[in-house]
Amino acid sequence: MISATDAIRKSPRQRASVTAPATPQDAPDLAARYRLLTLDLDDTLRPCAPTIDRAEAEFHQWLAEQTPALAAVHDLASLRRHRRDLYLARPDIAHDMTALRLVSLEMLLAEFGYPIALAAAGVEHFCRHRNR
Repeated sequence: MISATDAIRKSPRQRASVTAPATPQDAPDLAARYRLLTLDLDDTLRPCAPTIDRAEAEFHQWLAEQTPALAAVHDLASLRRHRRDLYLARPDIAHDMTALRLVSLEMLLAEFGYPIALAAAGVEHFCRHRNR
């Protein structure tokens, strides 16, 4: 049996070969080795779009309270376009949606004259609602 860390480092084809315990007696030992199981928000277990949509709506409400001039110019669709453009321009962070959200928000805050330190609080607000 391989560890979870080793499984993550393997290719998708190699990860597919990771199997369940050989016998029910092996299961308690296997469960004792893992303290946390995480799942990507990727439609595997349930649709993720409603979750993201709700979190983005909560984020935009926060944005309107904290940065009214920015929120007045950028609705949700505009914020998504800004992140998409950043995704294309920054392949070094394109794989990390949280980093894209943070950098995108930092750029917009600076453009509108708000402190870029607000970006971390904004992303935290989004993540809190996404993870409900």
